[in-house]
Amino acid sequence: MFLSLFISRLILKNLGALDYGVYGVVGSIVTMFTFFNMAMTTAGQRCLSVELGKVNGNFSKVFSTLLVICLVIALVVTIILQVFGPQFIEKLNIPENRIEVAKVIFHASCITFVLNTLQIPFTASLISNEKISSYSLITLLDIFLRFFLAFGLSYVLAEKLSFYAYGIAFITLFVLLINVFISLSNSRLVFTFERKYYKEIGSFFGWNLLGGLASVSLYQGIQIVLNLFFNPVVNAAQSLTIQIKSAIEGFAANIRTASNPQIIKNCVGGNIQSIIELLNITTKLSTIVILVIAVPLFFRIDFILKFWLGAPPDYTALFIKLYLINAIIDVVTSPLVTVIQAIGNLKIYQVLTSVVLLSVIPISYILFENNFPPQAYTIVLICATILTMIIRVGFIFKILKIAKIKFFLSVINQILIVPLISYLILYFVNSNFTDNLIGLVLFSITSSFVILSVSYIVILNKLEKTKIKMMFLAKLKNN
Repeated sequence: MFLSLFISRLILKNLGALDYGVYGVVGSIVTMFTFFNMAMTTAGQRCLSVELGKVNGNFSKVFSTLLVICLVIALVVTIILQVFGPQFIEKLNIPENRIEVAKVIFHASCITFVLNTLQIPFTASLISNEKISSYSLITLLDIFLRFFLAFGLSYVLAEKLSFYAYGIAFITLFVLLINVFISLSNSRLVFTFERKYYKEIGSFFGWNLLGGLASVSLYQGIQIVLNLFFNPVVNAAQSLTIQIKSAIEGFAANIRTASNPQIIKNCVGGNIQSIIELLNITTKLSTIVILVIAVPLFFRIDFILKFWLGAPPDYTALFIKLYLINAIIDVVTSPLVTVIQAIGNLKIYQVLTSVVLLSVIPISYILFENNFPPQAYTIVLICATILTMIIRVGFIFKILKIAKIKFFLSVINQILIVPLISYLILYFVNSNFTDNLIGLVLFSITSSFVILSVSYIVILNKLEKTKIKMMFLAKLKNN
C-alpha cells in the first residue's frame, strides 16, 4: 500500500500533472472493459472454491474451462478496443500535441488488459487453494517492479509516457509467467469442452458481468465525464484519489481474500453457523483495518499530499476525504457479498446494486451541466453506497436466519458509532501534534490506539474480548 502511494508520487513528478491526467483518462477507456475481468474473477474464485468443497470435485476441469473463457474474453475485447478506441481518443479533451502519444499508451494498455485477463485463472487457483503466502509474494514482486519502473522514469530520455505504459505491460507479462509456473505446479491443465462446466461458470459470470460493468463504469466512466466538463488536471486529481482508494480498500480486502474460500466451502456444506461466525469476524476486522488506515489520512491529508506529491493537483485532498467516508461505509458490508454470491439470489442482487451504482454517472452529468463543482459526484457516490449497503443487509436477512436487530445494530456500530466516537476524540487531540513527519507518525500511533480501544469496547462481544485477553496473557507468559 505504501509503495503504491509512493509510486504515484514518482509518476506524477516524472510525467507532470498534464501527462498524468492524459494517462488516467486514456487508460480509463481500456479499464472500462475490466468489468469482464471483475466478473470472471468473482465467478472463477467461487466455482473453484465450490469444486474444492465437493467430495468428488473436478478442480482441473473447472480451472481449464476458466482459462478458455478468459482467452475468449481477451480476444473479443481486444478486437473491440482496436476498432473503436483510436477514434474515441481524438474526441477527448487532450492537447493536440499529446494525441499521438495518447494513442501509443492506448495500445500498451490493451496489451496489459490481455495479460491481466489471462492471469485470472491462475490467481483464482492460488486463492481458492488458500495459498495466501504465494499470492502475497507475487503481489509484492509486482509492486516492487512497478516501483523500480516509476523510479527509473527520471533517467529515461525518450518519451516517458510511452515508456511507462509499455513498462507496465512488460511487468504484467513477467508476473503472469510466474503465476502460471506456480499454479500449474499445483493444478493439472486438462482442456475440456464439457457443457456443464461452461454453464456453471457462465451463469455466475453473466450476472457478475452486470455488477462488474456497474463498478468499472462508475470509477472509469466518471473520468470521462470529468474530462468533458473540466481540464485534465482534475482527471489527475481523480486518478490519484482512485489510487489511494484502491490501496486502502485493497489492504482491507486482504482479510476477505483469506476468508472467502472458507465462507464459500461452508456454504457448499450448508454450515450456517460457521458462515455467520466467519462473517462476524470478517466484518469486524475489516472495520478496524479500514479505520486505522483512513482516519490518520482524513486528519492529515494536506500534509500527506504535500509530503507525498509536493504540489498535488487541485481537488485532490477533498476528493480523498470524501472517498474515505465512502470506503468506510462500503468495506464494512462487502464481506456479505461472498455469501450472496454463494447461496443468494445473484440475479436480483446484481440488478439492484448495478442500477444504484450506474445512476451515479447520469446524476453527476446533470449536476455538472448545472455548474456544480467536481466533488459533487462523490456526494452522489456516498448516497449510492449507503443504498447498496441496505440492499446487502436485506439479502443477508433473507439468506441466513440471524437476529436482525442485533445484526443491524452491529452494522450501525461499525459504520457510524465507532468512526464518530474516534473522530470526536481525535479532533480534540489533533492540534497537539506538529504538522510534520514526526507529528504524523505520533498522530497515527495515537489514532490507532483510540480506534482499537473504541472498537474493543463497542463492537466486540464478551466472548471475543475474553479470547483477546487470553491471547494477550498467553503472550506475556511466553515472554
